Amino acid sequence: AMRYPVHDGDHLMVMYGDRDCGQPGGEPYRFGGVMGFPDAGFSQPATNSTTHRDDPDGGNILQDYRWGIDEPLMALPGHYNLCYCPVADNCAHYSDYTVFAGSLYVV
Repeated sequence: AMRYPVHDGDHLMVMYGDRDCGQPGGEPYRFGGVMGFPDAGFSQPATNSTTHRDDPDGGNILQDYRWGIDEPLMALPGHYNLCYCPVADNCAHYSDYTVFAGSLYVV
């Protein structure tokens, strides 16, 4: 499960939907990541961590994420997992992204 509170500087990584978080991506991305996503699916550091209005005592639970700079999405349609890495970890390698954070569907 995701750890709360979340912090500015946390990261997400897009992973193929048939692979668990923390596992390597497909060729040629043995380091993880997915072809067709900006920055191979590794997000830039999260910003704007805020408390959700429905959970004022739950800590920071909302964040903004970005992938690259205005690069078009070239990924194949399908299901992808979003994997989380807290800022306290290195977040430089797919093995740092071990927590499932949600799903992404490209149509």
